[in-house]
Amino acid sequence: MVRFCLSMKCLILKSFLLFLVFLVFLGCGKEVTKEEEKPNIVIQTELPLPDKITWEKDGKEMILIPAGSFEMRDHFNEGSEDELPVHYVKIDSFYMDVYEVTVGQFKQFVDLTDHNFSGS
Repeated sequence: MVRFCLSMKCLILKSFLLFLVFLVFLGCGKEVTKEEEKPNIVIQTELPLPDKITWEKDGKEMILIPAGSFEMRDHFNEGSEDELPVHYVKIDSFYMDVYEVTVGQFKQFVDLTDHNFSGS
């Protein structure tokens, strides 16, 4: 009876190991190599921004300035060090007031924010 139990345990262990080996080979299937068989998934990471908004703090209309790049350089040999050497600068999208800020609006901003403005 003891001998039977040992051989039965051995059989169960061998069967279990054989089953594991089978699972490993089953998981090593054929790779998909054709591009048309792969799903084409595009994930949009940013939501589109509205072209026009109203700023909640002061109720002013603002428009979207789209992202872009420009060549920063000193055209007249009078520029500062950050203009040399000639290089490209990339700017993210941002919003700008539709109308210019008046002197009165700027004064109100300085007064409300305790901004230290030298007026230079």
